[in-house]
Amino acid sequence: MPKCRGRRGLINPRVYHSADSNKSEIVVVFDTEDTKKAKEFAASPDLKEAMMTVGVLDTPTIYFLESID
Repeated sequence: MPKCRGRRGLINPRVYHSADSNKSEIVVVFDTEDTKKAKEFAASPDLKEAMMTVGVLDTPTIYFLESID
């Protein structure tokens, strides 16, 4: 992940993969301090470049979720 993620409103990263199936498919979860900044980062060329650098092969699915607590 790019080092600038904290400045982009993303904090507390967690990485998961399936316990039963394809371990090459992962889910990355962040908390956000600023949803607007996080959405801007998700659409940025910086993120696309970083994903290419680390070998992401497919277009990610990105969700923005809110807690219902």
